[in-house]
Amino acid sequence: MESRYKPMPTLFRNRLSLVIIFIAGAFLGLKLLPRYFYILNIFDQSLVFSLVLIGAIVVWFMFFRTVENPFLTSIIPLMMLFWMVLDQFMSATVRVSVKPHMLALGFILAAGAVILYRNFKYLWEFQIVRYLAIFAVINVIYFFFHSSDFNVTEHGAAFGASGSSYGQDAKFIVFLDSLISLTAFCVPAVFFARLTSKEQLDSYVNKIGIVFLISFLAYFIFLPVTIKCLPTGKQIFLPLVFFFMLGLKVYIDNNFNKSNRFNFSYFIVFTGVAFLILYTSNKAALMGFLGSFAVFLIFSLFFIKNKVKIISIKRQKYIVPAIVSVLFIIAFFIAAQFNILDLAIEKYNRFFSSFSGITSWYIRKSNWNYFFLEWQHHLDVLSTLFGFGLGASREAIFYISAMQYSRIYLVQTIHNQYMEMFYDYGLVALLFYIPILRIAFRDFFIILKKDADRNIKTFCAVNLTMTAFFFVYHIADGLRVQTAIMYFSFLAFNEMAKRFLCRDKAQECSYTKMSYTDFNK
Repeated sequence: MESRYKPMPTLFRNRLSLVIIFIAGAFLGLKLLPRYFYILNIFDQSLVFSLVLIGAIVVWFMFFRTVENPFLTSIIPLMMLFWMVLDQFMSATVRVSVKPHMLALGFILAAGAVILYRNFKYLWEFQIVRYLAIFAVINVIYFFFHSSDFNVTEHGAAFGASGSSYGQDAKFIVFLDSLISLTAFCVPAVFFARLTSKEQLDSYVNKIGIVFLISFLAYFIFLPVTIKCLPTGKQIFLPLVFFFMLGLKVYIDNNFNKSNRFNFSYFIVFTGVAFLILYTSNKAALMGFLGSFAVFLIFSLFFIKNKVKIISIKRQKYIVPAIVSVLFIIAFFIAAQFNILDLAIEKYNRFFSSFSGITSWYIRKSNWNYFFLEWQHHLDVLSTLFGFGLGASREAIFYISAMQYSRIYLVQTIHNQYMEMFYDYGLVALLFYIPILRIAFRDFFIILKKDADRNIKTFCAVNLTMTAFFFVYHIADGLRVQTAIMYFSFLAFNEMAKRFLCRDKAQECSYTKMSYTDFNK
């Protein structure tokens, strides 16, 4: 017997599903958004619901339009530092905080999931994606079945501690680090699946280089205001961006004949960023930056033999000295205006005096000592293999530091990424570090190969430099979500560009005799 009811058309069913999703999302937003945007509490709830519903529809269509544009999709995680600076700048000038960095974070999580689903076959070929995906799946299991419910906002009030990370549980922050590492790598990586020629890669690198150049020039134009707009964690964000831009500039110099204006603008930006790094860095960041930069210079000058272009003026022997003199006068004026010499002397004295007395380094060593004793006392076979659970290290170090004789020892994290990872995950944490170290190991031997392409070696050197800084810095600090976004998106860009060039030039991108296809597996 033929049914009297005909099935709904597919298009109508899809649109009806979207309407239901939008209404449900608007109700959810009505409950959550007033907690973070207090101004919404003064408006009528029906008006807020309508605004949220309209916003959800606009964001939905803008999201998928953006995902379809590879350049826009990849530039969002690469520009994470500027989204944070923009938020601070708007708060300081117009007193409005739209939190573009949080919007970028949500976009990276959502876009990364969509991209991984659509391009799973392509991305799964790469070893680092396989490791990070398995690590993310294990994190989901840990989050629900093997984690701590410690929350500084709730449990730390009795000790005088104020909550951070928007009052979230410690396990949520650690869990977010694992997810964002995977999605931040996938978002820029998928762009290279659509490249068909080296000319497209050159154009892509050139565009990103121009975007970073314009962004930093805008920052330095408004320096009296923007100097105070650098976000928390700037001591690690700035060096990572500096090294990434350094790779872009060297690649552009190798493949383009840019004007003096472009090259000199980049020189000004690099000089300014270097001063910001020296001004804002702590001991770990400063030692990591100087050591990593030295590594890049050694590789670039002696193994790759790159030449960075600054300015080229032919047959004008008086112009160059005149320009140098003017720049010297401008630099002297800026130094006098901002007391740079006094700041440098103060920085120098603080750096060398911080190794004695009760300083941050002394406090961390004391907390680490008691943390190791607690770890050793509770260590067994299962905790060695699988750790104590997500967020357990933050709970342990909080109560350990709270029992010290002074409140200056009280901390919310262990301030050592390796202790935190292996305490929480056990040997499972190796899934996070092994692919990074394998990439660094391969890059090192590619640089040593005499017949390897200069552009490939350049990306290898930048990867090694960033990884060296990443590992040195995290001896004295934990992994931030923003750090994971920047490092893994930069790593993805350099790694995929390097592999594309290997395929384009039919070269072996390994220190062994493996082919390009074998290298990915």
